[in-house]
Amino acid sequence: MLPIALIHMARMKKAMRKTMLHRLLLFLLSLRYRVRVTGLKKVLGKGDSSILFMPNHPALIDPVIVMSRLFKHFAPRPLADEVQVDRSFLRPLMKTINAVLIPDLKKSGNKGRKSVIEGVQKIISGLQNGDNILLYPAGKLCHSRYESIGANSSVDLIVKRVPDARVVLIRSTGLWGSSFSRAPGIPSLTSKLRFYIVVLLSAGLFFMPKRVVHIELFEPEEFPRNANKLLINRYLEDFYNEVGQANTAVPYFWWKGNKARKLPEPARLSASDDTSHIPVATKELVLQKLRELSGVAVINQKDRLGRDLGMDSLVFVEYGAWLEKEFGVVLSTLDGIQTVAHCMLAAAGEFSAPDGTDDIVSGER
Repeated sequence: MLPIALIHMARMKKAMRKTMLHRLLLFLLSLRYRVRVTGLKKVLGKGDSSILFMPNHPALIDPVIVMSRLFKHFAPRPLADEVQVDRSFLRPLMKTINAVLIPDLKKSGNKGRKSVIEGVQKIISGLQNGDNILLYPAGKLCHSRYESIGANSSVDLIVKRVPDARVVLIRSTGLWGSSFSRAPGIPSLTSKLRFYIVVLLSAGLFFMPKRVVHIELFEPEEFPRNANKLLINRYLEDFYNEVGQANTAVPYFWWKGNKARKLPEPARLSASDDTSHIPVATKELVLQKLRELSGVAVINQKDRLGRDLGMDSLVFVEYGAWLEKEFGVVLSTLDGIQTVAHCMLAAAGEFSAPDGTDDIVSGER
């Protein structure tokens, strides 16, 4: 339905295309989700321009749900992973909503640095010109029921460059445990597309059990704009994680009932951090480079690159480039490298991320 509708909408005038897209989105989401929104009117009452919306990211579907609720009043420009949206039926959609496309630095490395910087500048310019922006501070899907932002610097940079922009936080609950979240495993729309079609048809489109989702909008007066990036990120994490996210399963088929049930939290996988066999000279070279990149004088092997050393993705890709130059080690992705010990193992060519993960969560909370 969606590809066919998008083809027809591509022929419409832009204003009509946006209206039809919004209606289609609301209809499709209503087949599976019962969405409750709070705080929207209060935010709208203060104006509808130059707003930086910042949601948590528990599932692949939450950007779609959030966008469907904001689009009519604010039409925010969302940030999107250029690889994830590089699909024939998504390209016209991204163009219609004027998305800002950026690469995933952990996968693109130094090649993507320029594009990320340009993307952040587009956000800053957009806010200065009155645009609304939808930015996910973590820049990735939640790996547990807790949001973890680490040392990402995008929020810190933007709020300091555009001090007059309004900041609105958005907390989505009810999606942890869905097939679009990482609770049951790595989510994939394309691999389960046939199953979703069967589910819709078996429910006669309209009778599928509904997953309840709560979207909360909050505009904090005490947002720490002038604090450093780590304090800003901890403030955001505290807001997102204030309400517990349970691993909740909702039946797909109407004959199994509508009642949601809570499941045990998935076991967390972790990469090895045993560096006892790595030469002392290699360890010292790694420590020296990390001191240079982070500005932290005293570093131990258990320190986390983001939370303890304050290294974000833009800084960490420099480590990947240095790793190749110094040791001849080429990593296809920097995903999963989260601690100093992982950096040492990577330098020795021995780092291996846990199966089924592309990152390590920054600790349970």
